[in-house]
Amino acid sequence: MVWTLLAVVFLYGAVHQGLLLRPDMQVEGGGSSDTLLQWYQDRVEGALPAAWVSGGPMVSGREPDRLRPSQARERRRHRGGPS
Repeated sequence: MVWTLLAVVFLYGAVHQGLLLRPDMQVEGGGSSDTLLQWYQDRVEGALPAAWVSGGPMVSGREPDRLRPSQARERRRHRGGPS
């Protein structure tokens, strides 16, 4: 009971100090401060180039199974799949 009460007191103190007050975040440089965090600074002038995505079916990247039907059944049996 004493250990539980002590743990609750320490937990309350840690939450109060770290989340409810203004902790020292030790943020320096890059235009950042304790209230404003600059993640990055732009190095590109103007708009960034547009991104594009190319996709296709997953089968197109796989090598076809070249096993004979009997070999494929044997492999599935060893893997625990249906016969």
